[in-house]
Amino acid sequence: MRLVLTCLLTLAATSVHAADPKEPLEAYEGRALPGVVKRLIWEKSCDVVQKKSVDCSTERCIFKDSKGEGFEPDMQPWQHVLMYEWAVGGNAVQPAMVEGKLAQGDEVTDPRTAFSLLSGLKLDLNPDDYMMQLNPALVRWVARELIPPADTPMCGVTARDVYAQGFASPIRQAVDVYAKLKAKGMTKGIKVAELDKNFNMQRGRFASTCQGISKKSPDDERWGREMVCWWWLRRAATTGTDELALLFSKVLSEYDPDAYKTFAKAFPKPPVAKATKPDGRKTF
Repeated sequence: MRLVLTCLLTLAATSVHAADPKEPLEAYEGRALPGVVKRLIWEKSCDVVQKKSVDCSTERCIFKDSKGEGFEPDMQPWQHVLMYEWAVGGNAVQPAMVEGKLAQGDEVTDPRTAFSLLSGLKLDLNPDDYMMQLNPALVRWVARELIPPADTPMCGVTARDVYAQGFASPIRQAVDVYAKLKAKGMTKGIKVAELDKNFNMQRGRFASTCQGISKKSPDDERWGREMVCWWWLRRAATTGTDELALLFSKVLSEYDPDAYKTFAKAFPKPPVAKATKPDGRKTF
């Protein structure tokens, strides 16, 4: 009986402490993924790549899909890195979740559902808003859970090789546009109404900025750079650019150290890790 009373008192004391308003609860940062699920996602990510018409029985094909079949990528959707999330959601995350027993097949109907089920976080804070209010916590979760170390086996080669082949150019482009917008003070405090008006009329300071950023680019990159510019401005007008910039920063530091050095000054400073008290509680 004494033992039971002691346990009850301990639980009561713990409950009172947890409700202490001086120590606010930390925001939920998403599910920690089992290693097997991460490996499945990385393994299946090459299944989304469109393939060139190459006969790998007569020509050397460097890449392999999850079935071990050789192929040469046609760059789609790799060259559209900002749309890659949708391809991965339907073609890599969904089968990895089912195979990893995190979901039934009929539970994962679209990329938003896939990422939400996988992470435990909303992808879009307000799905009714066409601006797409990308959840900053989800961006942090992607940086923490889904970026494989550079030497991770992937697509028959390594994650570093996959980055160099399919992602280096669009990510450098996205970061370069971000750096130019930041230098102009356009990564924070953008008003939605002004941004909308500029976009619809293709006139105004934002339209001029995006057109100027793309003007000096090669012809085949101009449209992409202008669209990336508007994409960053939409993030600046909704839930912010810092988490996304830090995500790109992590990718470059892992796979592309020369590019990271080029843009290092443009990236925001990572949040300072909170100290932990001896009892395991965080200090504020």
